[in-house]
Amino acid sequence: MDVLVNASIQELNYEAYQQRQVQETEKKRWAERAKDLKVANHFRYENRQWKGLSYEGFAVVSMLDANPGNTGVSQRLREIQSLLSTCFNKPSTCYMLPTESFHQTIANTLSNSRFRENVKSKGLTDTYPALVGKALENIPASVHSQPIAMRLAGLSLFSNAIGLLGIFDNENDFKRILNFREHLYTDPTLNQLTITRTRPFIGHITLAYLEKELSRQEKALLINTGMAINNDLGKEALHFSISQTELRSYQDLSHFHHQPGYPNYSFVCS
Repeated sequence: MDVLVNASIQELNYEAYQQRQVQETEKKRWAERAKDLKVANHFRYENRQWKGLSYEGFAVVSMLDANPGNTGVSQRLREIQSLLSTCFNKPSTCYMLPTESFHQTIANTLSNSRFRENVKSKGLTDTYPALVGKALENIPASVHSQPIAMRLAGLSLFSNAIGLLGIFDNENDFKRILNFREHLYTDPTLNQLTITRTRPFIGHITLAYLEKELSRQEKALLINTGMAINNDLGKEALHFSISQTELRSYQDLSHFHHQPGYPNYSFVCS
């Protein structure tokens, strides 16, 4: 089978990445994004409870609370979620992700229809973690003694969600993630499963999914609240310390599961 490599998708360089992330946290960009918000259709509010809708797959992720040095970050993110929740007229409008879901995706692999087509339908679900594990074993071991530090620069509106964007004060930290991704996405075995780079790396932690269309009033309040939060974050220097990343599976986007035997990779040398 021919190896599939999506050479058209390139990573952003450091300067472009930093500029892009900061611009996405500004009011002008929020106003533009607010015009095109969509319903995520990842969660449904029924009988005063949220239900996750099927969206299965695997990803290589760094979970916030599974990485040392992030004490207090989860609490701050919950505070931000609480502030955001005041912007919506009904509880069914916006689903706030649980604390245990907070993560940075280091590399997407396969999800939803692509997962069903290329893994599940071929009976590879049980052996898939081992295939990813072999790819991770081929990535050179880290030579760095310190974890990657991603500064949480501010909130941004996505097409159907709200998240915190990350920037890197140390360019080398950014390059460490790109180097990992380059090795993973050029692995021949994973390429045969159609796993390639489908988008450039964008540092972020998703906090909420929009599940109803927002009124003009809700959008205006959301923008003002987001700007106030971003102003505070600019004074805090809140960091996500990333020491390691691991393969996790999910049935919906609220929980990411690590099973015995799932592979991981350390960004810090032993």
